[in-house]
Amino acid sequence: MESMSKVGGMQSGDGTPEKGDGASESAGTQGTSSSSRQKMLTVTAEIDLIQIVLFVVALVVRLPGLDHPRSVVFDELFFGKFAGHYIQKTFFFDMHPPLGKMIYALVGYWCGYDGTFAFDGIGKEYDASVPVWQMRLLPALSGCLLVPLVYQIILQMGCHQVTGVLGALLIICDNSLHVQSRFMLLESFIQLFCLVSLLSLLKFREKSYSPFSCEWWFWLTLMGITWACATSIKYGGFFTGLFVFVLVMRDYWRMLSDKTLSDRQLFYHFFARVLMLVIVPVVLYVGVFYVHLSILTKSGPYDANMSSRFQASLEGGLAAITKGQPLEVAYGSQITLRRTHGKPCWLHSHNHTYPRWYDKGRGSSQQQQVTCYSFKDVNNWWLVKDPKSDSLVISSPPKAIRHGDIVQLLHGKTLRFLNSHNVGAAMSPMNQEVAAFIDYNFTNGRVEPHNLWKVDIFNRESDGDVWKIIQSQVRLVHVDSKQALKTSGKQLPEWGFHQLEVVTDALHSQNAAIWNVEEHRYTKSPDEKERDQDLTRAELIPTQPTQLGFFTKFWELQVKMLFSQHDANLDHRYGSSPLEWPLIEKNVAYWASEDAMYQIHLVGNPWIWCSGAAVVIMYCGTLSFYLLRRRRLLFDVSDDMWREFVTAGELLLGTYAANYVPYFVVDRTMFLHHYLPALPFMILLVAVFCEHIVKFVSHISPNYRWPKILVLLLVVLWAVSVLATFTKYLDLCHGRTHLTAEKLQHLQWRESWDFIYPM
Repeated sequence: MESMSKVGGMQSGDGTPEKGDGASESAGTQGTSSSSRQKMLTVTAEIDLIQIVLFVVALVVRLPGLDHPRSVVFDELFFGKFAGHYIQKTFFFDMHPPLGKMIYALVGYWCGYDGTFAFDGIGKEYDASVPVWQMRLLPALSGCLLVPLVYQIILQMGCHQVTGVLGALLIICDNSLHVQSRFMLLESFIQLFCLVSLLSLLKFREKSYSPFSCEWWFWLTLMGITWACATSIKYGGFFTGLFVFVLVMRDYWRMLSDKTLSDRQLFYHFFARVLMLVIVPVVLYVGVFYVHLSILTKSGPYDANMSSRFQASLEGGLAAITKGQPLEVAYGSQITLRRTHGKPCWLHSHNHTYPRWYDKGRGSSQQQQVTCYSFKDVNNWWLVKDPKSDSLVISSPPKAIRHGDIVQLLHGKTLRFLNSHNVGAAMSPMNQEVAAFIDYNFTNGRVEPHNLWKVDIFNRESDGDVWKIIQSQVRLVHVDSKQALKTSGKQLPEWGFHQLEVVTDALHSQNAAIWNVEEHRYTKSPDEKERDQDLTRAELIPTQPTQLGFFTKFWELQVKMLFSQHDANLDHRYGSSPLEWPLIEKNVAYWASEDAMYQIHLVGNPWIWCSGAAVVIMYCGTLSFYLLRRRRLLFDVSDDMWREFVTAGELLLGTYAANYVPYFVVDRTMFLHHYLPALPFMILLVAVFCEHIVKFVSHISPNYRWPKILVLLLVVLWAVSVLATFTKYLDLCHGRTHLTAEKLQHLQWRESWDFIYPM
């Protein structure tokens, strides 16, 4: 178009346009207009050959030998097993959201997998029914897609193509990303969605000059979708989307000062952002769980993690209302009491007493132990007795128990009453001990029982004031002390068989003080032997399901997943803390052959990881230096360089911190792979910071080329070291190299790395 305008502007020697030129220009204009009308429905594509080449290189490096080893590797033990549960429609509980497992299940289902393979342990060989290569292909492709994404993000930030190539090669040459993308794990999916979210933000900002256009809506919508997808795989993926959302709303806040925009236009902008970045992600997230719960309709081995009501809604699981199991608890009922919230356990007693002395010489009551037991057991049964009557048999008609009624709880097997007294509990001396009363006749007199309990129905406004099985959430308040029966959260020592401690507490409003009846039937025989036989033969797992609404199940599942502490105290051989991750203080063993001659370990490329940690510190130091200098009106870089530098820190250091810092407040066992979602952003920062150094050197020495050449040479040497280190540690990535003790010692970069040495 530029050359056409020059031709149209040619003049004759007398300064007037030559004949025919005007007609020619007019015809050209008409042609251009006609051409524009013809291109309204066309799509213009730009192909970046460098980007394609980088992607192909990633495929060549990552894909070969995906089906080796053909045995369970690390957390495939869980994610592969869960995929099988989807195919068999069997309920399972996992602390991570379900989208990643659903993806694996879908691939397995399409490939004919029936879900019957037993994932018994790491290293177990897959049978022919498991499509190992196909199920590992998706995370491998996701890992390969990180390469062109990193390249594209760097270019979108205004950096040079060489910088983009550097960032992409660093992704290819990191051993941890290489290993993690070759197996049925989740981190590659999270990294993919988080990087797409960042790219969408950059593209959305680029389209800010044409708001509400198709491209503008596309990138805004993609931000919301990727946020939902990342969160639906692991909750750690939530923070990148949250950070991107904060930046979008910060940009909107700045837009408010634009006087050219009307109030209506500003409202439309706000509504569009809330719609696509709040409402759409929430709907998608809830939709993932709707599919999850719609598929998993059958009872399975993980039911005990859920409440009695939830279990009752599953086919073949615990039934809430079944034939032969009365709904209302009455005097003469036989019941099991389950803790409603937290890890499942049942009120339990057994024919063992508390030791005479607790720690530090404190005396106990020496009464029969009462605990909370995490398994179904005949010693979980209790009989509900009317204190005003000696009968244990149900009356006719049954006398239902209501809110505020007083009861006694008689242990079904040992026939001792649930009791509490003014004795400090074993592990929680600030609380009262709970025991099953033994009528001792000490030399200094008889100890009086304190075995009356008031039934406090916590949810009586919604479920009525009659004590019902499953539905009613009750607190048992000790009449004499006015304290509520609860679990302390502490584990008893060996004399208590490591079961959970039960105490009373003056503070009633605690989740640990809420119980519900799970199994229930009426006592019909006064004969003790016959009653004992009935308890022993009790069917603990009825077979008919009941109905429970989706949102009730959804909410319970969210609470269980977010607050699950099932491995909080697990001391794992390969566990590590966030402070140990940036410098790879510990590795993680993923797989080893039976003779330990072939192994797979999660280790990062030391050159990349240590350089990244250094760049994070150097960037913060450089930013502080620039800010102090600019405060003194001393400008070391141009305005363009300053904007690029600040933007890089805002986007890349921000997303890195969003994926790393939250783990400092996580109270559970963690591993090196928890750092991987933050790693691509650190690599992006390394590449962009390298370009800034080159530009800065050129800026301060414009008349000399050798400083720039020296810096570039150092970057090249560093990149060569990265490549050499990557190839060195490939021996730990594929499990194909014969590893002798000498070879392992050669690969042990840190003394804290824990390899499995062959015997």
